[in-house]
Amino acid sequence: LLHMLGPFIRSNRDAVIARTRALARLRVPPHATEGALALGIPLFLDQLVERLTGAESSDKDINAAALAHGGDMKRHGFTIGQVVEAYGDVCQSVTALAIELDAEISTEDFRTLNQCLDAATAQAVTEFGRVHDQAATDDGLERPQVVAGPVLR
Repeated sequence: LLHMLGPFIRSNRDAVIARTRALARLRVPPHATEGALALGIPLFLDQLVERLTGAESSDKDINAAALAHGGDMKRHGFTIGQVVEAYGDVCQSVTALAIELDAEISTEDFRTLNQCLDAATAQAVTEFGRVHDQAATDDGLERPQVVAGPVLR
């Protein structure tokens, strides 16, 4: 039972991705494009499997990928809520599939899954906010200055 989640996700990766994408499509617009869905969540799953199986991936790798994913989601017009929901969809997809397939997940593996999801969500939200703030600053700098003329009475 101990450390079975990594192999479970590895062998059911495509099904988890498909379920996560299906949940994302149920959300309010803007809907995720295939391009927006293509990297963030699959990369997270691959890094999670590496982390669960003791391979090379680290929290640092997961955090860096989540930063990029959060920025990409902002640039694609998503809301901050959709960034958070994307990672929640991963958890729902993994656990629903495990229940359907009667796969057992150890408490330790589930804790690792949640820790990685929490960290990735925090990093993605942080980068989303940074990109948002940078765009607002850039927009403010690019606006032409309006010079007030004399008031005619």
